[in-house]
Amino acid sequence: MPFETYRCVTVLNALAAEAARDLQTIRSLDFLTSSEQERLLMRTVRYFPNTATSILPDVDPFETENYRRLKPADQKVVFDGVREFLRRCLPSWISWTEDEKISRKDFYDKGDHAPERLSNAADRLARFILAMGGALFILVPMYIMALRQNAVKNLITTTVAVVLFALVCSIPLKLANDQMLSATVGYAAVLMVFVGLTSTPS
Repeated sequence: MPFETYRCVTVLNALAAEAARDLQTIRSLDFLTSSEQERLLMRTVRYFPNTATSILPDVDPFETENYRRLKPADQKVVFDGVREFLRRCLPSWISWTEDEKISRKDFYDKGDHAPERLSNAADRLARFILAMGGALFILVPMYIMALRQNAVKNLITTTVAVVLFALVCSIPLKLANDQMLSATVGYAAVLMVFVGLTSTPS
C-alpha cells in the first residue's frame, strides 16, 4: 500500500472514531422538558431575533423536540434495584413521565427505550412493593416461630430470615453500606425480641 493511501485511510479512521465518540456524547446528554424548551425559545426570540428566524419561510428552527443539555451533576437520578427493574420492564405508557413523553418523543414512540425518570405511578408501585416486602419479611418469620414454639426452630428461622434480608438489601435494593448495616441490625433485633418472647425453655 502506498504511503499516501495509508495516510488517507488512517485519517479517515481517525475521523470515523471521532464521529462515533461525538455521537455517543450527544446521546448521553439529558433531554430538556417542554417547559424548559419553551423558556429557552422565548429567550432566544427576545434577545437574538435573527438567530430565532430561518432564511427559509417554511422552516421553523425550533420545531425539533430533541433539545439536549449536559446532565446536572447534583441532579443525577440513581435507581434502586426495584425501581430499575420497573423502569426497564414496565410498559412505557406507565413508566414515562408526561414531560419526558414530549421531550423524548422519538424514543417514546419506538417503545424500546427506558425513561430517564420514573413516573409518579411507577414510583408509587415501587413504594408499594417495598412496603409489602418489608411486611412479609416481618410477618412470615413471626408466624413460623409462633405456630409451634421451639427454641431451635426459632433460632434457625431468625438466622435464615436475617441472611435473606441482608441479601435483599445488598443486591436488589443496592443500599449504601451504613444503611444496609443499620437495616439488617434493626431487623435482627426485632426478630430476636420475638424469639425471646416465644421460645419455651428446654
